[in-house]
Formats: sequence, C-alpha cells, structure tokens
Amino acid sequence: MVAVDFGLISTLLDTLKVPAQDQAVLMDLHPLWMLAPWAVFALAAGIKFWRITAVFRKRGLERDSSTERLRKTLERIWAKQA
Repeated sequence: MVAVDFGLISTLLDTLKVPAQDQAVLMDLHPLWMLAPWAVFALAAGIKFWRITAVFRKRGLERDSSTERLRKTLERIWAKQA
C-alpha cells in the first residue's frame, strides 16, 4: 500500500479554500490517483525529449560515418599531392 501524507494535502486544500465536503471526497480517492499528474508530466517530458532529439537522429542518418568521411578527406588530400 502507498503511504500518503494527507496532512500536507489537507493543508494545501485549506490554503486553496476548498470546502470541507470536497476535501472529504478528495481524501476518499485511491492514493494511486495522485500519480496521474506525474504520469502526464512524464509523458509530456518524453514527447519533448523525442522532438528535441529528432534533429540529432535525422542528422546522424544523413551524414556519412566518421570513418567514411575521414577516408574521403584523405583521398582528396592524396589526390592533390599526386
């Protein structure tokens, strides 16, 4: 079972001026429902990370590998020297 500090939650609800009837309803919810906002946050962070790294994934596929690029550079240098 998940241990939840309802004292902190009730203090927060008092600060937000939530009526006592609504507080009781909120306290009766299953504690795992408190993880829902974190799940939404994690999903949003994952999507943002995926979008940011898409640039690097696309750029990595379009470019030659570093050894292939080095080989081409060396061949150009050798061709100029010959």
